[in-house]
Amino acid sequence: MPKNEERGAVATSQTNSNKRKEITQEDKTLAYLREHGSMTTLEAVTELYIMNPQQRIGNLRKRGYNITTEYVTSPTGKRYGVYRLQEEAI
Repeated sequence: MPKNEERGAVATSQTNSNKRKEITQEDKTLAYLREHGSMTTLEAVTELYIMNPQQRIGNLRKRGYNITTEYVTSPTGKRYGVYRLQEEAI
């Protein structure tokens, strides 16, 4: 039977090799925009579980994506943003 240190080393090695790239909230946001063309703040929260879509959009803009924001007022008087991907990053 291997010593404790040896077993730990094997377990650590297996854990590191099994790690996968985590999908970020920016990745989810970009994929949604590509698929649907636009995304509202409510869609980001309810469908993607992103609590701060403004920050995610800001990060994508810093990465070079041209995303516009249009503010719309609902029939109930609530104002919300609609994000649209205009073109892919260079």
